[in-house]
Amino acid sequence: MDIGRAVKYWTTDPEWIKKVLIGGLLLIIPIIGQMIVAGFYVRTVQQIQGGNDNGLPEWGQWGDDLVRGLKLVGIVIVWMLPLIVISFCVAALSFADETAGGVAGLLLNCLAFIYAIAFYFIFPILVGRFASTEQFSEGFQVGPIINDAQKIPSQLLIFVVMWFVIGFVAGFGIILCGIGIFFTGFIGYMVSGHLVAQISNMLGYGGAPQPEAPTAPPPPSW
Repeated sequence: MDIGRAVKYWTTDPEWIKKVLIGGLLLIIPIIGQMIVAGFYVRTVQQIQGGNDNGLPEWGQWGDDLVRGLKLVGIVIVWMLPLIVISFCVAALSFADETAGGVAGLLLNCLAFIYAIAFYFIFPILVGRFASTEQFSEGFQVGPIINDAQKIPSQLLIFVVMWFVIGFVAGFGIILCGIGIFFTGFIGYMVSGHLVAQISNMLGYGGAPQPEAPTAPPPPSW
């Protein structure tokens, strides 16, 4: 994986400042703006899946990006349902019996942590499969997803580490009058999108450019 390229590719766009400003401002807008950014994230992955990482996609597909974002977030929410159930169980046990709930809660929290790491591990596969077709069902092909994860475990582990590094670095944006975190967060999404697309191309998603097959010579003319 080319981490260096993922970190800097977006700066090759001559309009990167404008695009980052738009993305950061949209992240400030609850739900609608954030869904549009999620859709733009999908388009970024699609563009790089197709072999073009010279900058970012153009803004302007507001409605389409909103639909893409809603689908992607829907996929994530479904996969996160076990964590929601675990959190509910921890709260219920603590309310019923503080001592027993504390022990059970610790075990459940450990289980939740393991599940969260597993989710981050397959996240680029979920996004890559969805981005390649924009079909909601692609995010739930459990067998193929697990099979693909087994093909490139080291690259997926690198992605998990980078996910936390990106989140940590983006957090420094809060120093910039508080709202700076939205702009550094948007940049973090773009870096993540490049890494996702790299993994997608390793697995053959999304029509990454393939070498042209040699053409047969024309038949001789007699």
